[in-house]
Amino acid sequence: VPEGEAKAWFNNQASALTTQVNAWYSGELFGVANVAALTIPHVFEAQNIEYQFDLTDLQQYPNSAIGKMAFSAKQFNVYDEDQQKLSFNDLNASSSNQLVGKIVKSSGKLSTHFAIQQQDLGKLVLDSSASSDVKAYEELMALASHGSQSGNIEQVLTQLFASESQLKIDRLAFENSKGSSEAALNIDLKAFDPAKLQSLGEFLTVFKPSLLDINVNTANLEEFIKQSAVGSGVSEQEA
Repeated sequence: VPEGEAKAWFNNQASALTTQVNAWYSGELFGVANVAALTIPHVFEAQNIEYQFDLTDLQQYPNSAIGKMAFSAKQFNVYDEDQQKLSFNDLNASSSNQLVGKIVKSSGKLSTHFAIQQQDLGKLVLDSSASSDVKAYEELMALASHGSQSGNIEQVLTQLFASESQLKIDRLAFENSKGSSEAALNIDLKAFDPAKLQSLGEFLTVFKPSLLDINVNTANLEEFIKQSAVGSGVSEQEA
C-alpha cells in the first residue's frame, strides 16, 4: 500500500491518520516495512520508520518471537494536551530471542536522542539481556499480547519463578555535552515459589550474587535540568 488515509478517534474527535508505506514479507516470517511518514494531527508524527523481522515459526511458542527484530525512526514526535512536543530523533531499537534447549535467551539494544520543543536534552542508550524458561516466557508474552484472556498473572509469574531466571542491564546511560550518567543491573534468581515465602529474609535468599551499579555525573544531571527548563520556556539566564 504506497499511500493511505484512515480515521482515528481521540477525545471523541476524528483525526486523519495519514501514511506512506512500502512493505514486503515472505511466508518464512521474514519481512521489511518502510513508512515514509505517519501522522495523527496534534497527537504524534513520525518520519522514515523502518521495521525488520526475521523470526522462526515455532507453533508451540507462537508468542515468543524467536528470532530477530529491529526498529528505527529518523524522527518521532509526541504532543501533550498543551501541544508541547517531545521528540525522539535517530531512534534505533533491536531485539533477539534465541531458544537454547528449554531456555529463551533475549537481548535488546536501544539508542535515541531526545528533545523538548526542539531543545536537545541528550542521548539515551540501553543494552540489556535476559534468560528464562521458554514455557513460562511464552505464557508471559501471551498475557502481554492478549491480556486476561490468555491466563492469570499470578499463575504466569509463579511458573516463571519456578525455574532460574536472569535479567541484566549491561548499560543504561544518559549522555549530553557534560558527559554521561550510567547504571548497570544484574538480577540472578534461583527457582522459587512466591507463595511459600514468609518473610523478607526468605525472599532475599532467592537472589544469587547480584549487582546494582549507579554512576551519577553531577555536571551531566545539571545540564539535563537546565536544558529541560529551557525547552519548557524558561530563558537561558533563568535556567
